[in-house]
Amino acid sequence: MALPRFLAAVVLLAFLLVAGPHPPALAQQPPEFSIQHRGWEGGAFANEEGQFSHCGVERTFDEEGVRFILSMDVAYQMNIALVNEGWTLEPDQRSVVQLSVDEEYRAQFPAVPVEQTVMVIPVGDNEELFRLLRQGRELTVQTRTDSFVFPLSGTSVAFGTVRQCIETANRLIEQNPDLTAAPPSAMPSDSRLSLRALAEILNRAGLEDLAFMRPEDVPDNELDLHHIWRIGEAMVGGLHQQPRGEEIRIDEFALDYVSRFEELCSADFEADLGGTTVLREIYALKSATVRCGDGEDADFVSLLFALDDLNYSVFFHQTRAANQQQAIDATEGVRQVVRSLAEESADGTAAGDGTPGGEGTGEGNGDAAGGETPAAGAGREEGDPAEEAPADPPSADDDGTAEPSDPPDGDQ
Repeated sequence: MALPRFLAAVVLLAFLLVAGPHPPALAQQPPEFSIQHRGWEGGAFANEEGQFSHCGVERTFDEEGVRFILSMDVAYQMNIALVNEGWTLEPDQRSVVQLSVDEEYRAQFPAVPVEQTVMVIPVGDNEELFRLLRQGRELTVQTRTDSFVFPLSGTSVAFGTVRQCIETANRLIEQNPDLTAAPPSAMPSDSRLSLRALAEILNRAGLEDLAFMRPEDVPDNELDLHHIWRIGEAMVGGLHQQPRGEEIRIDEFALDYVSRFEELCSADFEADLGGTTVLREIYALKSATVRCGDGEDADFVSLLFALDDLNYSVFFHQTRAANQQQAIDATEGVRQVVRSLAEESADGTAAGDGTPGGEGTGEGNGDAAGGETPAAGAGREEGDPAEEAPADPPSADDDGTAEPSDPPDGDQ
């Protein structure tokens, strides 16, 4: 069976970013587009054609010059960027990072190096994270090799003003659409699941120690996978999608895809297909397992087939038979998330991102990894009242005389 060779792949998946960390400032920036508060500086930024691109702020931490940048576009999609002049990142170092705010929030997101010294973390329109970044005490960014801790002093006003900057820009753009180009989130795109939406699903499913791989770097991608990921060193996952038709034919889709595994298996092959669950006469779910070989060294795969508004999807996790329960548990976690999204979509509560079982990722719905529920204002010390964003954004004359809090240790 061809899948075990995936375990040797280490090249991570690339994807398009909303905005890089070094755009030009908007020409003749008016005061309402200028942000300065307690060490945070920024405002509105333009694209190469001089059109409005996004609003953002940045702040430098520690003597080594590590910069933290938060940006937001007109569709309220957010990026977090880390800039460290000591880094020598390579394009193939793309991975997953964990973001934690105090003890109240923990979630995993893709991380992409856009330059040797710059890593960007697209977090989307995650209202929960945005709220906690404004209300929390410190943010921890955990990579596979490093941990960065950023005090969140001044973020309630600074980040709140970024949103106000976007709201002001949207009002002006409504009057004159030529002021901006369409944001990436508004452009026509492939209906298949984006990496960011997939990472959200896997995160909500409770999967950890993820690393995404590039399908194009896997020789002979016979399973036609659009996303591939590793979980630790002993299990791989994959996602294949294809457009749906008018009728529900998930049983045919499942049988056809299982037959691909059988063709790849040169040993004894077993397949067990479960029943089909139809939701609201629109969506459908079906589970299956396949085994190639005998004994504990056999390849074991747990699969979930899903039908949403746009696509047939199959998620799977593969490992050795000795660890089959881990694959079953991982796929079951995904099934629960996908079913929840299908029910949300049927009720009209999900947002669009090509997500199986609906058109949304469920970002910002209050479900942190591990089932933890963030508490408003958590992490502030006694006597440190939560800051409120001003009714009007601060002008460029507001030099933010308050001293920033102590930087992290800087073991970068």
